Amino acid sequence: MQKIELHTALTDVVVALTGRDRDEVTAKLGSDYEDPMLWKRPSRKQTPTSDQGITHTRTYHRTHTRKSRFTERLYREAASVPIETRLPTVSDDPIISCYHDMIVAVRLIAAGHYEKALVIAKRCVRRAMELNEPLAVLQALHLAEGLQGAEVSVSIRRQLQRHIRRWSDRYFQQRSIAAFLEDILVDRRHREDASLLQHIDAVWNDLQLQQAPIPRSAERLLFTVVKIRRSQVVGHNQMIITTVTSALQRHAAGIPDGYRWLTGWLVSARMRAQVALDVHPRAWPEDDAGSTHHLLRPHLKCEVCRWQIIGHMRSGQWDAAAEKLIELRQMNLEASDEYEQQRMLLLEGFFWIFRHLGLHAHTVVERMPRITTFLNSVSVIGQDRSGLNIQIAVYEILYHLIKGHGDVVERKVFNLTVRASRNLRFPAAGPHRAFITMLRVVSHYDLSDPTIRARTKRYLKRMEHDAGEIPEHLLFPIPLRELAESIIRYIDENGLQTSV
Repeated sequence: MQKIELHTALTDVVVALTGRDRDEVTAKLGSDYEDPMLWKRPSRKQTPTSDQGITHTRTYHRTHTRKSRFTERLYREAASVPIETRLPTVSDDPIISCYHDMIVAVRLIAAGHYEKALVIAKRCVRRAMELNEPLAVLQALHLAEGLQGAEVSVSIRRQLQRHIRRWSDRYFQQRSIAAFLEDILVDRRHREDASLLQHIDAVWNDLQLQQAPIPRSAERLLFTVVKIRRSQVVGHNQMIITTVTSALQRHAAGIPDGYRWLTGWLVSARMRAQVALDVHPRAWPEDDAGSTHHLLRPHLKCEVCRWQIIGHMRSGQWDAAAEKLIELRQMNLEASDEYEQQRMLLLEGFFWIFRHLGLHAHTVVERMPRITTFLNSVSVIGQDRSGLNIQIAVYEILYHLIKGHGDVVERKVFNLTVRASRNLRFPAAGPHRAFITMLRVVSHYDLSDPTIRARTKRYLKRMEHDAGEIPEHLLFPIPLRELAESIIRYIDENGLQTSV
């Protein structure tokens, strides 16, 4: 998905509203679009400066570019299209249609038809209340209040004020809920520890104590989302799948506009739980991503694609994983956030590692940056000491292994062992502790020794259940046993130079 310039999007709007050819619109409004920039002289208060006998001339400040003038013309052209021309382009979405009627009312006010504008404003108020959209209700109420004449009775004005206060309370409560959801579902996506659980409980209790009205159509959905987010932190994946499936069926219609993006989040949450449970090859219905495509935010689109890649990699479908990785690269990651970009970089790194370990032959990722550059580029996702930070450390070890830095591998494995003894002490991390211990053995001892080989087999057996009821940040792109076997095979074929 390529980044679209503002003037390009406005041109599309003008073409859709007027029915004119795109080249005709560009030729009419952007005849000087490619000309040089406009500049102006500085104010008279500025004086030339000198430095070591060299006199500098006055500087010129850039004002408007030809592109900005073209954009302003597009704005005016889109706003000047007659109402009768715009009516056929009204969206089927009822809230968009409501806002369109408000635009019509404003046009009528500009033309002096105040009574007709008031009729439309009242209709907008009723429709917005039926849709239970506080912001639209408030805007329509303020529009209707401004159109009331001086002869309106005091009771009607007081009734309008009561409606405004009541819907203002609903709107600010909705904003508080939205800020809370943004915090736990977006801003803190890289946190999967006990501190997040405490934060969720504390903030949610505060919101309940406010006792402000929550839209009934969204109240149950909000409780469901918070329940699922808590389950993600502790790794109750089967419960997540069951809860999300019933929630999507229950809230298939009637979700308020401010919460519609949660449908896409629910699809992504179920997908990550299914991948964690190794539900393959169809870990997600194809219609899920398509039916909520218009609801997904940019970071959710990237997240859905990333989980599809991990699902294909864990099931050994490398061709499908390579195709999805290309699709993920083509997405507009600039519109996403830093967290998702760093997750993509880590996934690309493992894809490159797996090719050198002989698991596939795809060259989608031809090379990776130097390890110091890589570590600086994934600083956000490395904050969770019990989750993605472990995966980053494993990638660093495998990078040095492939580069032939045997002494560095041994040192990094020792550091990872110490870190795991502190941060991976919960039961779900048992396979990961076995994997790290196995790395310690193969990097420090000679694998040709039958005793050492027998020890590695015991560790491999402990890695068989690395999926299931675990937090998603502990889920490696491929099963731990398969990764460990490929590491042993690589060392058998290429050797490992160490200080021992």
